[in-house]
Amino acid sequence: MKNPVAVIQVIPLTDHEGDGNAALESAAVDMQQAGYYEAALVIAQLGAVGANVTALTLTIEEDDDSAFGDPTVAYGGAAISVLAGDATFTMQVKRTKRYIRAVLQPTETGAADNVQIAVSAILNNWALPFNVR
Repeated sequence: MKNPVAVIQVIPLTDHEGDGNAALESAAVDMQQAGYYEAALVIAQLGAVGANVTALTLTIEEDDDSAFGDPTVAYGGAAISVLAGDATFTMQVKRTKRYIRAVLQPTETGAADNVQIAVSAILNNWALPFNVR
């Protein structure tokens, strides 16, 4: 029997040191795990954002290869600014390929600084836009 939803951690709570402008890429999320999911409600929770971080974006990419050799941006996964600390952001994503992943891209000036983030997703087959508030 197919599960109606699955809740997963895309990026467990992490204190990411930007080390310049190094991106944080999550592991591949198989949208065919324990069912066949067409969409995901992605929830990013930000804690402290270092003073040297001048821009911070979150993008949801997709690929048919779990190694993401040729990723594209998932529908609804275009880069959003998540620079505000102590805030929650949501994205409603519909996939066309098997795997999705989250990519956090900091831009820093001066010394490397840290970003606290956790990203989770509710995999589902809901129609877009989701009726969530």
